[in-house]
Amino acid sequence: MVQKTYFGEYLMKKLVLILTALWLSAAAAFAYPTIGAEDVIWSKYYDVDQFKCHPSGQTIVIATKDQGLLEIDATTGNFIRKFEPDSTLPISKYYFDFDFSSNGKYLFGIDGRKQCFVWDCNSGELMKTIHTTGIFLKNIPGTERFLVINYSWLPKVWIYDAEEDSIIRAENILPDWGLKKAIAVSPDAQYFAVSYFRRDNGTKTFEVSLFMI
Repeated sequence: MVQKTYFGEYLMKKLVLILTALWLSAAAAFAYPTIGAEDVIWSKYYDVDQFKCHPSGQTIVIATKDQGLLEIDATTGNFIRKFEPDSTLPISKYYFDFDFSSNGKYLFGIDGRKQCFVWDCNSGELMKTIHTTGIFLKNIPGTERFLVINYSWLPKVWIYDAEEDSIIRAENILPDWGLKKAIAVSPDAQYFAVSYFRRDNGTKTFEVSLFMI
C-alpha cells in the first residue's frame, strides 16, 4: 500500500512537471511576435548568390549567378542598375566577393576571373580595373580602403585606397600552402584574420592566422 502511494505521487509530480513545461512553452510562443506572410515588405525573384546593404540602408547590391552585380531599392526591391565590369576584358557574371567603402561612396568587387573592379556608387561608373588574382576582400572599417587576399600571384596581401586610387601596401605575409577560405577584419581596423584549408594524406587541416594591418 505504501509502494502504491509513493508510485502515485511520483507519477503526479512527473505529470505536473510535464504540464508546467508545456504551459511555459506555449506562453513563450505567444510572448514573442512571429513573422508571417503579412510581415513581408516585398518579394522579388533574383538568382542571388550573396548580397550586401549599402551603408545608407537605401539600396542593396546583390551578386547574381547570371547577371553580375545588381543594385536594387531596399524599400521596394525594384531594379536600379547593374555595375558593369571592364568591357575590354573577358566577362564573368559570377563574383567571388564584394564590399562597400565605409562612407558608401565606392564598391569593390572581384569577379569569377579574379579581376578586381572599383565603381563609384553614386554614378555607377567603373573607376578602376586592377589586374590580379584576388579572391577575398573586406573594407577596413572607418576607411575607404580595401584589404584584398590574392589566390596565387604575389604579393598575397594588398590594401587599396579608393580615395587615393592607389595600392598603399603589398606584402607576401601569408603561408604558401593551403587554400584561403575566408578573411575578417577587426572593428578597430587593427587586425585581420585569414583561414586556410589543405589536405594531408586525406586528412583535413585547418588553420587561422592573425596579422596586424
